[in-house]
Amino acid sequence: MEKLKQAKSYFYPAATLHARYSGAQGRRTFDVPVGDMLNPVYSTLNLLTQSNDFPAIENQEYAFLRSKEHETKVRITQPLLNSDVFYNKKINDQLVMLTSATREDYKHQLVEEIKSSYFDYLKALSLQDILDHAAQLLEENLRVAEKLFENNKVTQEHIYQAEAELAKNLAAMAEAKKTFKPLMPIFTKFM
Repeated sequence: MEKLKQAKSYFYPAATLHARYSGAQGRRTFDVPVGDMLNPVYSTLNLLTQSNDFPAIENQEYAFLRSKEHETKVRITQPLLNSDVFYNKKINDQLVMLTSATREDYKHQLVEEIKSSYFDYLKALSLQDILDHAAQLLEENLRVAEKLFENNKVTQEHIYQAEAELAKNLAAMAEAKKTFKPLMPIFTKFM
């Protein structure tokens, strides 16, 4: 947004102030021998006219730099037709839109990931409840199979089968707890 504001500011007039002060010591000069060139001519003219109308002239000396110099300028510029300014603003407009679209896309992805994680958390909770209830039923099934074996109604095979089913359930419960454990601190805050 800051770049966009800066790009828009290029359309407005800009004022700048330039100030400079300099001092020169040991000035450099150049000599113009005006007197040496014109004095012989003037003396000849004075002799011819028998007057003193043409005085003698001194040689001139000019400095390259002034001993003290101060310069201040105020410059105001206004772009009338500069396609760079126009396209710079357009590019920054597009960048702002792209950034906001990327931000919105990120928000949607984040919401989707949170919902998916929460759904997985609820699934893990439901699975844990199901496995707990199944464990109770399988324990009861094992108890019944042992009683039936004691009364010679079933063979030893039924007890082994009930124990195997209970062991499978306990393994599934351990796996579910392993999956459920990392999710637990995150979502218990929101419940």
